[in-house]
Amino acid sequence: MLFGTPSPVGGIDYRQIAEETLRRHESAFPALDSADPDNAGQQAAVPALHNEGYYRVNKKGDGEYHGWNPKVVAAMNRFTKSGAAEDFAGWKAVTDEHQPLGIKDLLRIRYGQKPAVPIEEVEAGEDIRKRFTTAGCRSARSRLRPTRTSRSR
Repeated sequence: MLFGTPSPVGGIDYRQIAEETLRRHESAFPALDSADPDNAGQQAAVPALHNEGYYRVNKKGDGEYHGWNPKVVAAMNRFTKSGAAEDFAGWKAVTDEHQPLGIKDLLRIRYGQKPAVPIEEVEAGEDIRKRFTTAGCRSARSRLRPTRTSRSR
């Protein structure tokens, strides 16, 4: 539980946030030698920070997994150009076989468990769209005469 919000999914806590922050700070700003506090005797070198792959795919395979990594994009391009069933199977395998990135990756759709809804029972798109229109949606307060007349002045 982080920040007082319970979650059945889990997550990290303050201790893990602090450990990660201190680890990154130590990588960026290594401790100075106490005998040489102004760092005069030490070689001035830019610290080499580890690419964890948060912003760009780390091609060495280290770091965070990206859903749109080069393998996925190449497989998708191959399938969209050829349209072949084996290229689709390759793309599907690359996109499905990875660690979970989000809650959606933990869900599996079970096809064929329930009978399909007959097309005659499906509501028309125009009728569905009417329920989602925002035209004419105003607050009750804006429909009052004093509000309308004072805004038009």
